Amino acid sequence: MGEDLTIGARIRSVREAAAINQSQLARMSGVARNTISRIEFGHRVPSSETLEKIAMALGVEPGELFPKAESLQGFDLEALLVEIHTEEPNLSRREALEIAFERFTERVKSMPTSSLRAYAQALREKQRTLRAPADFDEYMRTVETRDFIELAIMAVERELAGSRGA
Repeated sequence: MGEDLTIGARIRSVREAAAINQSQLARMSGVARNTISRIEFGHRVPSSETLEKIAMALGVEPGELFPKAESLQGFDLEALLVEIHTEEPNLSRREALEIAFERFTERVKSMPTSSLRAYAQALREKQRTLRAPADFDEYMRTVETRDFIELAIMAVERELAGSRGA
């Protein structure tokens, strides 16, 4: 599958790779065919419930339906912080978190408006799936990741609001 730039394009790509037409997917998922069509053509962003139904019918995880360039599969705040500390080893963890958020915000600003809603949904899914920590250090990393994702969601929503006003 090529690089699909929208969630709808990813759904269409996965559906076509499975040799399933929209009507078949509608029957398998319980989602109306016209809704699937609107999602695939980018006229509608699926709710998380609809996305789960479509993913289940296609036999994939919901995260696999997010555009690869914008997917949070493999999102690892710790790896990003290590990268920043490699570049600037004298930074405190808080300073590195601020730089990570600045980089994220710049990335969001460069994203097409049509992808921002799907990206916000991917962030919320990542936030929802964070596991309970096993120890205090892991707890602190989980709290930082949740806080980072919450700020990221706000940045995406701010960018969306700004693009509507433009």
